[in-house]
Amino acid sequence: MRSLGRALLVALAISGAAGGAAPIRDQLAFARFEAGEPDLMALDNRTARITHLLRRPGADDQPAWSPDGTRIAFATLTPDGRQGIAIANADGKGVRMLTSRPFDRKSIVLDAHPRWSPDGRRLLFHHYRNPDRFEIFVVGVDGLGLRRLGEGFEPTWSPDGRRISFAWRAGPSANFDIYVARADGAMRRRLTKSRVSDAHPDWSPDGRTIVFVRQLPGNYELYVMRADGTGVRRLTSTPELEASPVWSPDGTRIAFARRVAGRQWDIFVMNADGSRQRQLTRSPLDDVQPSWRPAPG
Repeated sequence: MRSLGRALLVALAISGAAGGAAPIRDQLAFARFEAGEPDLMALDNRTARITHLLRRPGADDQPAWSPDGTRIAFATLTPDGRQGIAIANADGKGVRMLTSRPFDRKSIVLDAHPRWSPDGRRLLFHHYRNPDRFEIFVVGVDGLGLRRLGEGFEPTWSPDGRRISFAWRAGPSANFDIYVARADGAMRRRLTKSRVSDAHPDWSPDGRTIVFVRQLPGNYELYVMRADGTGVRRLTSTPELEASPVWSPDGTRIAFARRVAGRQWDIFVMNADGSRQRQLTRSPLDDVQPSWRPAPG
């Protein structure tokens, strides 16, 4: 499963201990890659305790908590060779696939990067087809109503559910930029116009700000901007790679993955203004793709 794990990690970037569930009030889910095969983990941000969130055969990664914190969506590859988007209860039970297709290593096709609508009824995700084609889809949490919204990858909803943001490039030689569109994929508008590629947008809970990854030469750094594309500001400035930023439910912090010392990836957190950057995981394995859990109720 090593090659699959690396393929999923690349798609993202371009873009613990067993037993028990972590407390809910300040919990992050993330993917841990061991021998290239990812498992879903839970991290108690207050105590740094790490537990398995989902332990089962196959490869599970790219977790995303539901708005009420009672379910989790993720990308999966089952032992019998089916790949797609799945959801499970917060305790890891009740796993159900919403999309499913045979996985072929010779011609990789992946459904990945699920994101819940604010009302918890639908999931956005991107559909990747080797070598370089990304499309955005939406599907109901019952697995019905699958619909294509156009090209793009790493989509996310605005907090009011009326818009989506995603990365896209207008042509084969163009850089990726951050775009917004209506929730149905129409009325696309370009927000960033950089000489390098921008990816992985995530809307702040108040809808005013978007954090994203800017792929500088030889480095990835985190930036924020207003939701209209103005006021672009850099949050990180390190020799390391940063990826997959996500806002805390209260909008005061941002969790992200950082490649430490050019080796493994770990989960970090910082204040919304980029201050007080703090390492949460310290593993010889790759810890990536954090997702902050809202408190149920």
